[in-house]
Amino acid sequence: MEEHEHHLRLVFEKLREHQLYVKREKCAFVQQRIKFLGHVIEAGKVGMEEEKVKATKEGKITSSVTEVRSFLGLTNYYRRFVEGFSKRAELLTELLKEGNKWSWTSRCQEAFDNLKNDMMEEPVLGIAA
Repeated sequence: MEEHEHHLRLVFEKLREHQLYVKREKCAFVQQRIKFLGHVIEAGKVGMEEEKVKATKEGKITSSVTEVRSFLGLTNYYRRFVEGFSKRAELLTELLKEGNKWSWTSRCQEAFDNLKNDMMEEPVLGIAA
């Protein structure tokens, strides 16, 4: 608890130094688990927010560039959780390039399913000290 209070003091000093303000009612202190910008931070680790994982799991590509763009937008936000993300998403990314003809092939479906499965593993990253 002392370490937490020390860190709070440091944060408040920096806020004051830069004339930044926070609303007390929007702050939460001494939390074991928090959601922040689509991530869950808990016990020194960062994971993907459950709702985003669920949205990825339920995602389907049926017939449009818009759906691929939306899926890649969501998964790209969490790219650091998937090793080799760029390579895994390459075929789907190619579909979005201007001048390429839309053609949802079995290879595209396989790339989509594999990337979706990679996202479902819910990897967790450690926070550097």
